[in-house]
Amino acid sequence: MTTQQSPAMAPMRQLPAALWLSLLIIGQAVFAWYIFALYTQPLTSGDSTIFNRVLSNLHVPDQLLANFSIALHLFGGAVISIIGPLQLIPAIRAKALPFHRMLGRIYVITAMVISVAGMIFIVTRGAVGGIYMDVGFALYGFLLFTCAVQTWRFAMAKQMRTHRRWAIRLFALGMASWLYRVEYGFWGLINGGMPGHESGTFQGPFDIFMDFAFYIPTLNRG
Repeated sequence: MTTQQSPAMAPMRQLPAALWLSLLIIGQAVFAWYIFALYTQPLTSGDSTIFNRVLSNLHVPDQLLANFSIALHLFGGAVISIIGPLQLIPAIRAKALPFHRMLGRIYVITAMVISVAGMIFIVTRGAVGGIYMDVGFALYGFLLFTCAVQTWRFAMAKQMRTHRRWAIRLFALGMASWLYRVEYGFWGLINGGMPGHESGTFQGPFDIFMDFAFYIPTLNRG
C-alpha cells in the first residue's frame, strides 16, 4: 500500500536543501567580503603591511612576483566564493542557462588562475607553515587546477553528465578554502581554545593535520 503526500508538503521536503544552500551562500559571501574588506585597504591607505595582519609572510618588500601572486590568489578566491553557490541554484540553470554558463566560465578560469598563483607563491616564498603546509597547499592547488581543466574539457565535449561530476568536485574543492577557516573556528569553539595550533607559525600538530584535512574529504564529491 502506498500513500500520497500532499503537494503542500513539497516545500517542507525541500526546506533542508534550501536552508543549506542559503547558509552556504551567506557564508561564502561573508568570506568574500572579509577578503575584499581587509586586503583592499593597502590600495586606499598605502600601508602594505596590512597584508601581513593575519599571516606574517603575505607581503615582502621587493618580492614582486610572490606579492602579486598571493594578491591574485586572494582576490580570485573571493570571486569563486561568490560565484560558486550561484551555480547550484536550480532556477538559474533552468531559466537562465546562458548566465549559468557565463558564470561557469568565469569560475573555471578563475580557479585555474588562483591555483597557478598559489603554487607560484609557494615556490617563490613558501607558506608560513613550513614544508608540510607547502606540500599540502601545493597538492590542493594541483587538484583544484585539475578539476577546473576537466570541468571545462567535458563541457566543451558536450559530455554533460561527466561535466557535472567534475564541476561538483571543483566546487567542493573551491569551497574547502572557506572550510579551512570555518574548521579552525569550530576547533577553537569546541575546545575553548586552540590546542595543537601554533599561532604565527602554523606548525603545531593540529596545523599539520589541517594542511591536508581541509580538502581531502571533499575529493569523493561528485
